[in-house]
Amino acid sequence: MEVAVGLVRCYWHGRRGDGERARAELVSLGPVWHKMGQALAARPDVVGRRWADHLRPLQNESAPFPFAEAAMVMNDDLECDCRDLFQFHDAQGNEVAMTEDPPAVGVGSLGQVYRASPRRGPHKNKQIALKVQRPGALESVTSDAALIRGTGRVEEGLGGPRSVFREVAEAVTTALLQELDYEKEAQNAAEFAQVALEVPQVAVPLPIDA
Repeated sequence: MEVAVGLVRCYWHGRRGDGERARAELVSLGPVWHKMGQALAARPDVVGRRWADHLRPLQNESAPFPFAEAAMVMNDDLECDCRDLFQFHDAQGNEVAMTEDPPAVGVGSLGQVYRASPRRGPHKNKQIALKVQRPGALESVTSDAALIRGTGRVEEGLGGPRSVFREVAEAVTTALLQELDYEKEAQNAAEFAQVALEVPQVAVPLPIDA
């Protein structure tokens, strides 16, 4: 019900020409709908030029979440205080004091990136990109994927046509679930780095063990 209400509000704001509020409603529904907006922004043939214009800013904007939330995610995954493992830096590479919140240097619909350096181990003091998943992203995507697939089964049961919107939604949810598997992403990056060794013009950042 919450998703349905949010989509109605998004549609209402968009019809009134308020693209900013339409985007805000869509983003508030979670990563699936944020990505849906990004995908549909590139399909004016599906949503029309006006809606494509409303949605296009979603391709370049994502709101960061507080470092306190990012720290909770890292602490749970690492089973220790992330600040004990990493020295955080600002966008220019300067050290951030333990009493201050470091800024995210990159933000997306599924997570954000911090500049940091391990405090110990073989990569001690080497600056790295630390990617943190947005809190609740996996649960949200999994729930919305089930909702979209369930809607599709109802449509098929009623003999209705397969909608373009559902095709886009299913493609988006499948891609998002793959993106949320950071271990698989690290494995793919390592494999791509091996292939790229034959192309000296290409540099690939390698994942490291925490």
